[in-house]
Amino acid sequence: MGKNRFATRWTIFLIAWVTIGLVGFYHQEKLRYLLSKINLLGIATNQGFDQRHRGKFDYIGDFVVSSQSPYSLQDLLGEESIRERAKIKGSVLIPFVKLRSNSKERIPAVVFVPTSLGALKDRDRERLEVLNSMGIATAVFDSFTPRNVYGWTGHHSERLSNAMVLSDAFAVLKFLRENFSREIDPAKIAILGGSKGGEIALLAGWRPVVERLDPGGLGFAAHIAYYPFCYNYEDPRFTPAPMILFIGEEDNWALPDRCYEFKRQVAQSGGNILLKVYKNAYHGFDSLTPLRVIDGPHSREKCKWAISAEGSLHEAKMGLDQNSIERARIANRSCGEKGKVKIGGNVDAKRQSYLDLITFVNAIFRSE
Repeated sequence: MGKNRFATRWTIFLIAWVTIGLVGFYHQEKLRYLLSKINLLGIATNQGFDQRHRGKFDYIGDFVVSSQSPYSLQDLLGEESIRERAKIKGSVLIPFVKLRSNSKERIPAVVFVPTSLGALKDRDRERLEVLNSMGIATAVFDSFTPRNVYGWTGHHSERLSNAMVLSDAFAVLKFLRENFSREIDPAKIAILGGSKGGEIALLAGWRPVVERLDPGGLGFAAHIAYYPFCYNYEDPRFTPAPMILFIGEEDNWALPDRCYEFKRQVAQSGGNILLKVYKNAYHGFDSLTPLRVIDGPHSREKCKWAISAEGSLHEAKMGLDQNSIERARIANRSCGEKGKVKIGGNVDAKRQSYLDLITFVNAIFRSE
């Protein structure tokens, strides 16, 4: 009887030991990331920003702004006024409000553009955490819900346009300037996005867009784009605000060669742009998911997307544009193929991209 109990206990112990080992094996990448994240936050808070800006002084507030819903960039840049409006909800986090009532210190801010999936994901929150830990305010907004769209993928992919999200981003920029001028430096508000959101972050620096949506203003102070979709511009005029792009060397959706060409265009026109390319990294390299092929989106390797001086987003080889929902659906399917896009995380690339982000933000927003 005693031997049986002993054997049973050993069996339970072995099962538990094997289970823990398997869990550890499957989550070792996650553990590596969590450890590196702790280190990253430590680095972020020692990059020239006052430690008093953190923790108990956080302020979070919700807001609603009025925006418009142009479908194409042509509509946005056109002469006719856009009648369709949208009420955009969002929230702003101020890492500190005021330490003293007579303090005149103001902090930088970053407007965060949603990704293709709509809702904030873990990697989005992590980026926000890193920025907040540096004493930088952040604002997030929802372009999807007011327009009954639930993501930039699948059958929803053409219903929410770049022009709509650009309009929302500039509406948030205006709101921060007007309502948080005591806390936020209006000359130090940047824009950040990943994937489709990164595409918006770059478009927000195109002069025709800035002149239309921020007349008399300078637009955003900086443009930060994670694995964005880069276009060829017939009119490559961008504001002097610094840009930084992060992309994986193996990204077969956003395609680094298109971003190299975009960098060349911007630099030749006098723009200030950095491009960081990470080895063995694919689209979504800052996620925790393993590398996999996804069926939903169409690949872009055979597409040559360009933006005309009037704002028409079109496929240069076939002449198909995306100036309406119907045309966008036809254009996306004409040169793209399903079942080829690879997406997945790379811990080393993620960590390095955050270090590069911290260095970039510190350089442009360093405390006096």
